[in-house]
Amino acid sequence: MTATPWHTLHADQLKTTAGTLCIKQPQLMGVINTTPDSFYENSRVDTIQAALALAEKHCHAGADWLDIGGESSRPGSKRISSAHTLERVIPIIQAIRTHFNVHLSIDTYHPEVMQAAIDAGVDLINDITALHTPQALTQIERTQTAVCLMHMNGTP
Repeated sequence: MTATPWHTLHADQLKTTAGTLCIKQPQLMGVINTTPDSFYENSRVDTIQAALALAEKHCHAGADWLDIGGESSRPGSKRISSAHTLERVIPIIQAIRTHFNVHLSIDTYHPEVMQAAIDAGVDLINDITALHTPQALTQIERTQTAVCLMHMNGTP
């Protein structure tokens, strides 16, 4: 893949790890959470098979993207380590990447998870801390992966 310089992108283009994506039309995203305490019960999966079934449901419904989460950010949730997050999300990302032709994003603020998810095939980083975690911005700059900067009022 030839790298596209950031300054040559148009407003209707998104540079992802898979290449440049045209985003003239709205994109539909399905959510798959590998957390037992996710804010939305119907997004929760605890096995690769359950993740693949939910991915298939989302894709059949027209999803362009699947957002994979490994740590709950709902109010009152507990922080977990990047190692625990990796155990939850990487096998799911790899399985979905193998079985479906859909864009993937990873919902994380851990730089280590960002890199491992990029290596596993995600196209976008969805960071609830807007890259405030130490080394997160450096990680994005180094990989030049697309990023969604979220805002969170307070902490979970």
